[in-house]
Amino acid sequence: MNKTLVRSAMAVAAALFLSSGGVQAQDQITVKISHAFPANHYLWEHGMGVWAEAVKAKTDGRVEFEVYPAQQLAKSAEQLTLLSSGTVDAVMTSIGQEAARLPLSSVGELPGMFASSCEGSNQLWEIAKPGAILDELEYAPGGFHVIFDSVLPPYVIMTSDEPVTSLEDLEGLKIRVTGGSLEQTMRELGAVPVRMASSELFESASRGTVDGALYPYSGLEPYDLQTVFHHSTEGASLGAGGVIFAYNGSAWEALPEDVRQAMMDAGREAQANLCQWMDDQVSEIKERVTTNAGFQVHQLGEDEKPRWNEILSGRAQQWAGDLDESGRKGSEVLEAYRSANGM
Repeated sequence: MNKTLVRSAMAVAAALFLSSGGVQAQDQITVKISHAFPANHYLWEHGMGVWAEAVKAKTDGRVEFEVYPAQQLAKSAEQLTLLSSGTVDAVMTSIGQEAARLPLSSVGELPGMFASSCEGSNQLWEIAKPGAILDELEYAPGGFHVIFDSVLPPYVIMTSDEPVTSLEDLEGLKIRVTGGSLEQTMRELGAVPVRMASSELFESASRGTVDGALYPYSGLEPYDLQTVFHHSTEGASLGAGGVIFAYNGSAWEALPEDVRQAMMDAGREAQANLCQWMDDQVSEIKERVTTNAGFQVHQLGEDEKPRWNEILSGRAQQWAGDLDESGRKGSEVLEAYRSANGM
């Protein structure tokens, strides 16, 4: 074979190699997702599931999903460990349950900072999105990429037997929390915070292991908790739990650019859909459980609210100071968070 033919053969081989790479870039992508919630939980149906369907549509079906719900692969507090190991590509996890790895993100759970899920979610996203302060300080160093977040509607205190209408009523009660800043909030109000996942709450409340929970109305029915909790207390801004939907950093960088963009665009849609659904559901769920389950809603009296607010007003600065002392930039994150909402 002469040199000209050899060169031609090599050129054809190179072209075929490059062409095959282009075909591979269009191959099907399977994304493995883990989360700790029931398969039909609203965080999936109105959040993660909305995201997955939007990604499929935006990529013309190139991306498909394997989903492992209900702690199938790891406990609630181990979802980020699962993600870091590369066992899955993405997880949705509670900020409070991951308090050791996400201490700065718990700024989004502080009391007195927001009045609705959408307000809280959008405010947190401003400091959580790629390139923002939480990404720089917590997410990128942790090896993961956050696609969207969700802050639940403001929590209320729920109890099984007796209503809480004063600080004295709350004193010493064992109240379930997810962890993080919510744990300290309950402690400062005089309760005994007990950290546990939502999936454990029904049994714990049934057995009297806890007296109540710091919880949203939207979380009652998925776990049938309206049958064990009979009272709620409103009138104080107690904060709320937050979740993030995150992708393994290395797996994220390996995705084609157009797929990454589709996932981020879908994240904005999912975040907006989820928070709006939760905000719309608050009054509906409250009416349903009071009508059908004998649930009673109590309001703090006008003489009682100032007592709670006095304690809660200093919570954010104490949170920031505690993190500053531990070498983390709590005050810087708090300032950025407040600025995101024009506070």
